[in-house]
Amino acid sequence: MAFKMKSKAELFGFNEKHSQRMSLVYEKSMPKNVWGKINAEGSILVNKKLDDKQKRQTVKHERVHLAQMRQSHPLPMLQFDNNEYRYTPKGKATIRIPNSQIDPRRRDYPWESHSPNRKK
Repeated sequence: MAFKMKSKAELFGFNEKHSQRMSLVYEKSMPKNVWGKINAEGSILVNKKLDDKQKRQTVKHERVHLAQMRQSHPLPMLQFDNNEYRYTPKGKATIRIPNSQIDPRRRDYPWESHSPNRKK
């Protein structure tokens, strides 16, 4: 009797097409106007209702934030945890915003100005 083994993506539930080794992409149910978000450990969550082009754009956008989280001078440009977001532009003071004041649909946060998909 033959059987088919599941791929790693099927086994662990990530989107194989949009994932990379250091940043896996997971499709999840999200509010209508939220396309995606990134977790502190680098995994990307994408709204499963998006079409493939929107998913690709969202992953590209979230990888900009991943790069912000990974670059340091001496602190990472972008950090966040359960309490707050911390954005440290090169050579400037850190901006802190409590999570209670973060709206994921807004695009006027300072770390969004470095995003290639930002609408002006």
